[in-house]
Amino acid sequence: MPYEELGLFHKLALAEPLRIHNAELGEDLKYDFYIKTLGGGKEGQIQAARLVIARALLIITGSDVLKKAYVKYDRNMIVQDSRRKEPCKPGDSKPRARRQKSYR
Repeated sequence: MPYEELGLFHKLALAEPLRIHNAELGEDLKYDFYIKTLGGGKEGQIQAARLVIARALLIITGSDVLKKAYVKYDRNMIVQDSRRKEPCKPGDSKPRARRQKSYR
């Protein structure tokens, strides 16, 4: 989905890594990013794109000042969220649900 078709908050989320980069390093850099995401929902894909932009800027600049600024602002900007869907238990229908116990 093109950047222009996103909603306001999604555009702001994708612009955060660039704004922090410009504020910390004082460079007004223009980059063209082409990011392809698969799976998950729209929000998860926006967060994944934000993570990729921040990591790319860290690799390009190699700046520790920028890395500290990202961590101070939001740690999830450079560290991926480790939570995953819990798998279903063998013989049950849902991951968290348990079978009912009968005492009679």
